[in-house]
Amino acid sequence: MKQLLFLLMLVITNVLCAQSLYINEIMSANETSLLDEDGDYSDWIEIYNASSSTIYLNDFHLSDGFSDIEKWMFPDISIPAGEFLVVFLSGKDRSVAGNELHTNFKLRSTGEYVILSNQLGLIIDHFLPVLLEKDHSYGRLPDGTNTVGYLTNATPGSTNNTTDFVQFIDFSQPQGFYPNSFHLELSCDDTIYY
Repeated sequence: MKQLLFLLMLVITNVLCAQSLYINEIMSANETSLLDEDGDYSDWIEIYNASSSTIYLNDFHLSDGFSDIEKWMFPDISIPAGEFLVVFLSGKDRSVAGNELHTNFKLRSTGEYVILSNQLGLIIDHFLPVLLEKDHSYGRLPDGTNTVGYLTNATPGSTNNTTDFVQFIDFSQPQGFYPNSFHLELSCDDTIYY
């Protein structure tokens, strides 16, 4: 009975801590930024543990679509508090603890979803599709926050750099086809050049 209670407490603690787990940075057009163990420039994501506790990723999943959020499963590994984990989105499907991790899917540089879900099948975090230029990444600044933007110099496995950060631009109208003209406003915390 004590073992069952201990396991239940461990699962509950891990689920609560997982709310502090973030997809912190993504790169879907890696041409010179980060080599994998095979010497390939595979796409990658960085996961950040913003909590004060180690989070165990056993039975957590990554996916590129909401129709199958359990597309690729993490091995029995953990991320210490305040640390980062890089996972390659290469299609090579490697999930051995202690080795480089590679998902069984890739990302298109034109943009796809990136979804992180826990062992209960709940979505912990996700990024919407974003178009990325070669060797540019998209991430959070500060790490683990809701402020996202483009990074001209990627920082896989470490904190995102403020000097290379271009915040997302807000458009006053959603994309689409309109029969009549209208006034469009763009806004962001950075400079916009037209």
